[in-house]
Amino acid sequence: MEINIEKARFAIKRLRTLCHPINRRIVTLLETEKELDVTDIYEKLRLQQPIASHYLIELRERGILLSRRDGRKIYYSVNPLFVDQLKEGVESCVKIEIVK
Repeated sequence: MEINIEKARFAIKRLRTLCHPINRRIVTLLETEKELDVTDIYEKLRLQQPIASHYLIELRERGILLSRRDGRKIYYSVNPLFVDQLKEGVESCVKIEIVK
């Protein structure tokens, strides 16, 4: 069994991030809505704006969310590559060769 340490670290860091309930709520909302600006996110989740911004930045820095600016607004969406990268990282941790 060979573990790719970098892929495992990637997966562990992202899974830890998703363990936080606010992060999970944000990702779940964006999976449903596809793309929202910061105001829509904090209003729909009934969060204070600074709290929402803190968690959005964390999710973006970890590669879980993508952001784009349109004038004064910043829009967030789930990074479509994130699920594949996370799956690859987890699989590298649990890959077991079965010999027949």
